[in-house]
Amino acid sequence: MLLVLFNLLKKFLSLFFTGIVIKLMDDYLDEDKDNLTNSKNLTHILKKGILPYSLLLFSLAIIADINYSISIFMSSYITGMLYNVDVKSNLGITFRTEIIVVLLVGVFAFGVKEMCSSIFLIASVQLLDDYIDYETDKPFKKGFAWKLGKTECLMVFIFCVLISLYLDYLKTIFSYISLSIILYFIRNYDFNCE
Repeated sequence: MLLVLFNLLKKFLSLFFTGIVIKLMDDYLDEDKDNLTNSKNLTHILKKGILPYSLLLFSLAIIADINYSISIFMSSYITGMLYNVDVKSNLGITFRTEIIVVLLVGVFAFGVKEMCSSIFLIASVQLLDDYIDYETDKPFKKGFAWKLGKTECLMVFIFCVLISLYLDYLKTIFSYISLSIILYFIRNYDFNCE
């Protein structure tokens, strides 16, 4: 019984730490946009420390559960690139090519089910975020809620959550609990303190 609880805790911590890493990466990439909209951004707190903290947290996530942490991180990378598939990355190739390479590596390393459950999970989180941020994203007309329409975005979100639950209900539930904790912290943290 204790071993089962310990393994569940490891899975939860892996998803929690990976969730923080994804939030840190997102804030780092969106710093300019967040400055324009006066949105809270963890880059303002961590500054140059954002990279070492991200690497440390991701290392802990991998130690806790390598499959969950890396498949979720790869899926967040894939989902994040969907906005700009034809744009060239800093490597000189299109993001479409990067998506395909990361997806193939993920499927080869972790299997189709693991990657699919992670992709549907991260897509659901992204769709929910875009739905919630619809008004904030108005000046940029960016996000799936703007591309699909608000109602359609919500419908695709529900579909992705259901598929994710079907493929790996534990990962989905733990991820949404982790997301709630992370968002609670961000909403209640005083970003003006030095």
